[in-house]
Formats: sequence, structure tokens, C-alpha cells
Amino acid sequence: MPNSHKMARVLQYLFSLALITSLLAGCSFALPTINPPTSTPESGGQGGLPTPLPQAEITFVARIPSDTPVGQGISLDILDEVTGLALNARHNLMAPVESGVYTAKITLPLGSVLKYRYSRISSPPSIEYTSTGNQVRYRMYSVSGPAQVIDQVSAWTDLRYSGAMGRIQGNVIDSTNNSPIPGLLVEAGGIHTITTSDGSFLLEGLPPGKHTLFVYSMDGRFEPFQQEAIVGIDSTTPAPIFLKPASMIKVTFIVRIPESPLNPLPVRLIGNIYSLGNTFADLNGGLSTVANRAPLLTALPDGNYTISINLPAGMHLQYKYSLGDGFWNAEHTMSGQFRLREIVLPSEDTTIVDMVDSWQAPNSESVSFSVTVPANTPSGDYVSIQFNPFGWTEPIPMWPLGNNKWIYTLYSPLHLLGNIGYRYCRNDACGAADDQATAGFSSKGWPFTSSLIHQDFQDIVDQWAWWQPSGQPTTVVATDVQSKGTGFITGIKLQSDFHPAWLATLGSGFQNIKDLGSNWTFLSPTFRFTRANPPVLEAVPGKDMLWQDVNTAVYMGQTRGLLVGLHAETIIEGDASDWWNSAQRDENWWANWFARYRTFAIHFADLATNSNAAALVLGDTNTLPAYPGGVLPDGSSANLPVNADQLWRDIITEVRQHYHGLLIWQLPSPAGLVNVPGFLDQVDAITFSLGNDLTDTNSPTQAELSNTIGSLLDNVIKPIQDQFGKPVVIEIDYPSADGSAQGCIQTAASCKAYHQLDQPVLWDDAAVTLDLQEQVDLYNATMQALNLRPWINGIISGGFFSPTVLQDKSSSIHGKPASDVVWYWFHEFLK
Repeated sequence: MPNSHKMARVLQYLFSLALITSLLAGCSFALPTINPPTSTPESGGQGGLPTPLPQAEITFVARIPSDTPVGQGISLDILDEVTGLALNARHNLMAPVESGVYTAKITLPLGSVLKYRYSRISSPPSIEYTSTGNQVRYRMYSVSGPAQVIDQVSAWTDLRYSGAMGRIQGNVIDSTNNSPIPGLLVEAGGIHTITTSDGSFLLEGLPPGKHTLFVYSMDGRFEPFQQEAIVGIDSTTPAPIFLKPASMIKVTFIVRIPESPLNPLPVRLIGNIYSLGNTFADLNGGLSTVANRAPLLTALPDGNYTISINLPAGMHLQYKYSLGDGFWNAEHTMSGQFRLREIVLPSEDTTIVDMVDSWQAPNSESVSFSVTVPANTPSGDYVSIQFNPFGWTEPIPMWPLGNNKWIYTLYSPLHLLGNIGYRYCRNDACGAADDQATAGFSSKGWPFTSSLIHQDFQDIVDQWAWWQPSGQPTTVVATDVQSKGTGFITGIKLQSDFHPAWLATLGSGFQNIKDLGSNWTFLSPTFRFTRANPPVLEAVPGKDMLWQDVNTAVYMGQTRGLLVGLHAETIIEGDASDWWNSAQRDENWWANWFARYRTFAIHFADLATNSNAAALVLGDTNTLPAYPGGVLPDGSSANLPVNADQLWRDIITEVRQHYHGLLIWQLPSPAGLVNVPGFLDQVDAITFSLGNDLTDTNSPTQAELSNTIGSLLDNVIKPIQDQFGKPVVIEIDYPSADGSAQGCIQTAASCKAYHQLDQPVLWDDAAVTLDLQEQVDLYNATMQALNLRPWINGIISGGFFSPTVLQDKSSSIHGKPASDVVWYWFHEFLK
């Protein structure tokens, strides 16, 4: 905190705290265990007048686990994904009807899509869990008339499921043309998954019995679908589903907002659909919406704001207006409730006229934040503010004043919160591109508390974390560069870690990649293993780029003149060795593993075709144990089936049928060079990711490094090229941390894997030393070695962090001295 106003802020903070304590003694504002005043969903309408929606009574019946403690009530919780699932729930106490069975009757609008779950009234409340040990995000139900819904609660926060399980497996098809539909949300029993390119889905781990199967289009392109499904013990229930496309209509929103001295204001439309900022993910602080993905309204001369959007006819739209996201600075009623508007859209174009009563909630005054940022802030970056009421929430873009000054006024929901922390960051990359004084996920930020008196904080960011460019030129070792020709790949590959907010800054990242002299860029979209027994490989919203995200990203790269490839990677969260050791790995398990990987590979083959991607790359560290003769990370046998080679060849054959572009396979070094699979004779090219132990010394010269890399290329990689006769592309992925050249980023306990330094880093290990020069040396040495070997067909720099420039310890070269090395060599190679 700047010293010039540190004492004033402390006094102001203490005064505000004392005032709030005296006025509201005995009240608790700890979210989310204490629920705030909730909103009653309000229908949108013409002329700003609410239009009542027809209602229907739904009877919910919940069968709870037999080991549930007696004497605790059961609640049916109707959730608000626009505000935040944990932040604006409506709790409905259920009545017991017999042992282990509870019921509640709820009146709901016809045509509405309900998101709900069950909880146990305890201290703290116990939320229902799935049989697989994950908290239920929500169940879904579409209201078409009076009905009864029967649900089975598998487990609670403090009680795990130990019974039998089954699954629902199916395909979702467009009824008009019989084509599969990717990217749909499928739910049953509180378990969620996303359909792949062939329309297939798998809901694994459902308890036996009756479930409501629900299919929902996150972008609204298809009408919702629901039906009952019976799951048997250790059996698969097939579910062929045909969906009807929704008709799109033009919806024009016109809204009048409270008068403000700031004009115009950045008013956003936040809603329960993908195009209105909903990510369908569990993001920071229990939120699901991201401000920078929600559209901005246009100010009109008469003081109103407007926007026109194509939306699906008949959709149950929940929405609100906001100066932030669905929680921060969203509209409130005059009585202080969160306002959540809802409407079932008509079949024809329509105009909705609304009025925002207030941005501000009662019993609190607004708080203004103005900040001056360093002159070395990159010119294309914007400044965000992030709040910490009960954990960091999603950042919100601030409002520019020019001359490195930014402002933001926070109105709500301050009346629900006690002490709040805040901090500044760049390009919504909080946790990575922070103000140095409040950097990292463990930081609590600068404190303040709500007050009946307006507060105005004027701050100065003295330095951004991981951004202190020296201004000194980077030394590139001069040599006679051999021109490689226009077909030579000079590429940059983005890191595989993903956050939905990063999509908004991807355009500037691609421009930087283009400016470096790259002719290619590679995205790294992922699926992750969410179960080990049986294995389940799927996309998880908020962590993995979904179908529509990848299409958008590919288009953004192509519009900047880049060839865009997709390197589809699998993720094992946590310790991969533990995951593999816990897997059963018998014949049936491996049959499931190959079936899951086949679906994964075909999904990205179809996505590469759909997006017109120039290449598809398969293979990663987590696939190595599945190669013929494969071993686990600990060196033990993977116990593969004898026909493993043929299973891989069958997958590649099918991939070829779905994608006719360049098919590349990656072999990560060093493990991938030990057991080279024979099926590589079926691909078009091979990439080798270099990550070897290149030296035993702590300060090797560039010449020593170049000789070692040259030896690796000549003695290990060249024989593989000779064996298969395939073009070879080298990927380098060296962190800017001490120990990169030795293959070990040393911590107090052990070596840290390179990818663990990728942003966002959950904690900065002080035992790992930043070393920008070591990364420069490694890049210089690698380029020199490649220069002398005409049989190499390309070079890729991996681990690129696209949201903004950082001089951190990761492998990203974005903004680092190593990028100067890349710029020099890329341009020279393509002369």
C-alpha cells in the first residue's frame, strides 16, 4: 500500500468496521454459509412492466441415503447460476413422508428450466454429493406442466456413497438432419458431462434406480430434452436422443439505468446462456459468469442503453443488467434483493424494455477505486480489479481514464459482506499478472469494509508482479543462418491450462505470436480423466476449452494470418503415478481406456475439420503407458493387452476418416524416446518435445548446450526419423528457472515438473529461482543446433501464456528476453 495514505486508510477501515458492527450487531455476513436476501425471479416484459408467466405445480420427491443423520431437515435448493450457485439459493424445507423419503411442492413458471439440488440442514449445511465423491453442481428439470420428480440423493458432504453403480450412455442427434451434436450439457443424478463431436456422452457412477436425464444446449441452439431413465446395477442404459433445433429470433433490450455522473457506463447483459457470460463452470468464489465474456450495451442519446441479440425462441432466459458480473455490481431491487429477471422468449422478434431500480443495495454506500499504474504497463493491456469477500472471485475490467489511470465504482452487494479484500491485475489474469504488493493466490489483498459513508480509495501500483523489463537488448549468438524455406514450421504453442476469461485476450496474444515471425500457432485443448475406475475422459467446463471456444480461438488465429493446429492433450489432475497405480488395468479396464481415447481423438479430429485447422497433433505424456510395451511413471509394467498396437492403428485409421489434414504425433522427451511405438508409420509427421537433462553443471556455456542438444538430435531423434521416414518438428519448452538445463527445477523436497510453473501458479515456491538468462541460453543453443541440421522440418516454442506478458518462471516466452531470440531465428529461418 502506498505510504502516503496508509494511515488514513487504516483509520477509515477501523471507523467503518466499528460503525457496521454497532449498527448490525449479531448479524453474520459470511458467505456462502449464511444466505443473503434472495430474489424472486421477475419476468421481463414490454414497457418495463412485469408480465406474469403461467405456473405449474411440481412435486419433488427425494430419497436420501440410509445413513443420513436423523433429526436434520432436508432442503430443496433452487439455484441461481447467473448470480452464483452458492450465493442466491432459494431454500425450500421438505416434509418427511416416510423413512428416508422427503417431498416438497413448488410452483414454477411454465417453460422454465430449473437448476436445483438438495441439502441437509446442519451446521455447516451439507450439500448433496454424487456417488463418485463430487459435489452436485445442480440437477435440471424443464417445467411443461404439473408433474412429479423423483430423485435419489447418493451422498452428502460428510457421507460417501458405497453402493452399486451403473451408467447412462447415449448419443444426441439433430432430428432434422441426423447429424451428431457436440457441446451439449447432459445431466442425470447430479452428474454432468458434455457431448463429444459424435454426439456421444457417458454418465458414469449413477446409483441404480430411476433418474431424470436432461440434455441442454448451453448456447441455446437446440430445445431442451428430458426423460426418465432406469439404471441397473453395473449395467449400461442406452439413451439415443433426438433434438430439435431452436428457431432464432432477434431480441432487442432497452434499459434505463439510474443517473450517474459517469456517462456512459459499461453496462453488461449477464444471463444464463453462453453468449451472455455464463461459463457453466465452477469459477473463483462460487461464480459462473465472467464479465469480459458478457456483451456491453450501447448508450443511446436519450440516456437509455440497448443491445440486440439473436436468441432461441421459446428459451427460458434468466438475465440481469450489471456494471460487473452476475454478483458484483449487478442490479438490485429497491428492497435490496438481487434482481433476476426471467422470460420465456416468444416465437417472433421482440423488444424488452426494462428499468434498473438500483445498482446499490441498502445499508451501504458505494466505494470508488482509482488507480495509477506503472508507465511500463503494456499499451494493449487493460486493468482489472478483483475482490475477496470469502475467497477471490472473478476479476472485473476497470474503466479507463487515460494516462495510465483507471477507475471502478463498487455499489453492491456490500450490505451482505463484512471485510473485503481487493487488488489490481492486468487483463483479468489475477493470480498471475497482479500488483506486486498483493500478488498470488495466498494474498488477501487490501482490506476495506462496507460503510454508510462513501469511500474513495486512490491507489498507485508501483510494480506489476513478474513484469520489470530491463530495457537491455537480448544477446543472440551470431551465426550463418541456413534459410529453411517457407514450408519450415516456426510455431508457438499455447499452454494447456485454460480459463474462460482468457479467450477475450487471445487476439492480442496471437498478434504477438505473429509479430515474432511465427507462421504457425498451436492450441492445446484438453480433456481430463475424471475417474480412474472405470476410466472417464471428458471435457470439464471452466478447465477445458469447449467446442465453441476452440472454434472461436482457431478463427482468431487464422484472421491474423497464422496456420492454426490443435494439439489435443489429456490431463490427469494430481499425481499421475498415483492415478495409474490406482487404476485396475485389467482387460476390461483397458478396453474402456481405449474406447474413451478413441472418442477423444475423433472429437478433436472432427473439431479440426469443423474449424479448418491446419494440423491435428495427438500424443502426450499421459498416453505413454498405453503404447505397446508401455510402463507406468514408476517404471512398472502397464499390463497392456497384447493387441495394443492394433488398437492404436484402428484409432488412427478412424481419425484419418474424420480429418484429412496434417496428422502429427508427439513424443515427449525423455520418456517418449525410450519406447517408440510402431504405429507412428501411420502419421504424417512427428514432434519431439525436448526436456532432457542437458548438463550436469549449473553454468554450462551455450556451446556446451548446443553440442549436447546436437548429440541428442543426431543419436536419438535422427534414427527415429530414419526408421519412419517422417518429417520431424522439435518443440522446446524450457522454463525461465534455474535448473532448466539440468532437467530438474529443484525445490526443497524434489524436482518440480515444468508444467507446474505454468500460470496460474497456486503458490510461488521460493526455492525455485527465476533465471531469464538460462532460458535465453537454452533457446540460443537449440536454435544453433537446429540450424546445422537440414533434416529438421520445424521448431515450436511451447507453453505460451497468451493473456499478457510476464517475466515469470514458466516456459512461456511472452514478454521475456527469450522472445527476442525466437524473433531473430524465426525471421532468419524463413528468409
